[in-house]
Amino acid sequence: MKILVTGGSGFIGSHLVNALVDKNHRVSVIDLKKGENKKVKYFVGDLLDKKFLEEVFKKEKFKAVFHLAAKTSVSESVKNPYDNFESNVVGSLNILEECRKNKIKYVLFASSSTVYGNRGYCREKDKLFPVSPYGASKGSVDLYLNSYANMYNMNISSLILANIYGPGNEKGVIYDFYNKLKKNQKELEILGDGNQSKSYVYIDDCVKAFILVFYKMVEGEVSGCNYFNVGSDEQMSVKGIAKTISKILGVNPVYKFTETWKGDVTNFLLDNSKLKRLGWRIENNTEKGIEKYLMYLIKN
Repeated sequence: MKILVTGGSGFIGSHLVNALVDKNHRVSVIDLKKGENKKVKYFVGDLLDKKFLEEVFKKEKFKAVFHLAAKTSVSESVKNPYDNFESNVVGSLNILEECRKNKIKYVLFASSSTVYGNRGYCREKDKLFPVSPYGASKGSVDLYLNSYANMYNMNISSLILANIYGPGNEKGVIYDFYNKLKKNQKELEILGDGNQSKSYVYIDDCVKAFILVFYKMVEGEVSGCNYFNVGSDEQMSVKGIAKTISKILGVNPVYKFTETWKGDVTNFLLDNSKLKRLGWRIENNTEKGIEKYLMYLIKN
């Protein structure tokens, strides 16, 4: 199948692109930079450039679109909310319009657990209550997805992602802790009080969720507009991550706590039962995933 992945040169996108190529799909990518997969056709451009998008869609005749392109920094969205809105909401609407006009059969969107805010246990039917402009931008697109699916008879699935980590990710708490301990094994600075408790998913499990939902859409088991939480079976505190990393690396640092960033969601666990009913399972629990990621960082 001829597939487009927006943001396909990024962390999650590049892993997804490789998986789709391995399954013999013909994959194209729209991103601000060119990726590394030689079997992929890359189009370098901005989602706010309507003419650029029109030309790509008209030329390629895609059957499915995975929309992952976005500005993902919560702290940056707090500093520049309009910029975040324009990139994430207007850019997404531009993609949806091209999908509508070109009668794309399958659309998948990468949403974020930040749409729920600080709710603790979160289910897909829960009211959206974002606390940051980034979360609001993702939640806005989630609402547009439902309207497009209903008004234009489109098949759309939104995957609401927990904190995704793994090889290729160069931000986030695990990456941050590893690099801090690499510089100083005796002390570790932790943003916040360390009790922030969140859901983390290893990149391979995240990609499998996208592929599974996509194939269920193609098979007709998933149709219309659907939302799927992609989260782990357990929460882990930031302090717990620090202890896990320290144990794996064989160090025993003193923790130094500081203020966290504005807009941080400090407590959430996603109910993943809906995705599990499709056959998805976590193969890497948080501790196992952290160890695999650290081994990658050490080697690279």
